[in-house]
Amino acid sequence: MLAVLNMILMGDGLGNILQDDSLKKFDGKYGYGKDNEHFPADVFLLNPPYSEAGNGMNFVKRALSMMKSGYVSIIIQDSAGAGRAKDINQEILKSNTLIASIKMPMDIFIGKSSVQTSIYVFKVGDKHEAKQRVKFIDLRNDGYKRSGRKNSNASRNLQNINNAVGRYEEVDNLVKFGKDELNIFTEKEYIEDVIALSGENHGEDWNFEHHITVNDSPILRDFIKTVSNHISWETGQVIKENDVIDSEEMFGKLSQIELTSKEKEIIADFDNIKWKAFKLGNLFEKSKIVKLPYKAKNLPKEPQGDYNLPALTSSFTNQGLNYYVPESDATVLREVISIPSNSDVYRAYYQSRNFTVLSDSYAIHWKNDEKFASNCYLFIVTCINKVTDLPIYSYKNKLGGWNVVKEKEIQLPVDENDKIDFSYMETFIQATKKRCLKNLVFYVNNNL
Repeated sequence: MLAVLNMILMGDGLGNILQDDSLKKFDGKYGYGKDNEHFPADVFLLNPPYSEAGNGMNFVKRALSMMKSGYVSIIIQDSAGAGRAKDINQEILKSNTLIASIKMPMDIFIGKSSVQTSIYVFKVGDKHEAKQRVKFIDLRNDGYKRSGRKNSNASRNLQNINNAVGRYEEVDNLVKFGKDELNIFTEKEYIEDVIALSGENHGEDWNFEHHITVNDSPILRDFIKTVSNHISWETGQVIKENDVIDSEEMFGKLSQIELTSKEKEIIADFDNIKWKAFKLGNLFEKSKIVKLPYKAKNLPKEPQGDYNLPALTSSFTNQGLNYYVPESDATVLREVISIPSNSDVYRAYYQSRNFTVLSDSYAIHWKNDEKFASNCYLFIVTCINKVTDLPIYSYKNKLGGWNVVKEKEIQLPVDENDKIDFSYMETFIQATKKRCLKNLVFYVNNNL
């Protein structure tokens, strides 16, 4: 304010400081002294609010429109490059070239915010061409360890533990010169690819994960793994709840299980499945829960009195259900899919029994509240894990929460009308269950 007052009183227009609406009233001209002349801006200092249109990309678009040439880099919530700013991004590409997209650590603003951000680098004034290859860099492992201690000095809150300076220097060189500068990073963390300039993905494929080559079509082994793990878990729950099981009777019944002719046909025809991509956010929505006031470390790991409801955390053991809370305080969920949001392994599970969400995880349910068979859930869980349960994700390189995951596409079987084939999924998983159980009986009979 003192600077503005000085300008008004002294007639000094050299600083050209204005207090106005930059989106609506600033036209790029001087505000003092040279009212009709263009102000030659070549640097913009922006802190756009993520609550604004396109997570703040409206401010970026405005700033770019004021520049004639040069380069621009911005750090912004990366959902802006994944659909939240689709229309704005399309407009930006009409007169600017996206040079690089750098995915930043989740804790970059620790103590202030915990959002996933990316840095976008633009060349100003040149329309983005279809053949322009964008440099996508995964900098989530940037070499720094961060903490948000309010009373600590900067050196304690930001520690170089893994050649952070060298990593940032290499990223700078990668943006400038390309993959020949790879040294610390590998080709798993550096991708050169084009972005869409038309169609459904135009303006929403700006982030590193959009350009990872992943075989997202499940194979037969994936379903066997999912089904066998679920059967093992369910069996464990039954054993916990029942002190005595007539194992002889149980295995006698299991030994009589036989696949129907239709089930045999479906298994044999697996390689001929017609797959189609579906965005998770179009199929599922996040289940709403009441936030619980408990810390995991203070909770029992076995049912105790009123603490009888399994509570979900980010753990990948026991399907994430390793603590118990009072049911009276909780939102009870069942027959949904759970996914960790802060973990070393981002494995989804079908939760067939009553539970609630405690921390670092969430649950999703079918969008139209359709109640389909548990077998369909097991099939879909397998398909989800083809795009979430990947070695590239860890505590350091986080997948992100539902806002990220809902943008991912999974492959599902479809019928001749390109509609999701729920009947196929039901029969296929039922057949897979039978095969797993018969293998179990064979093992028990020959090894016990």
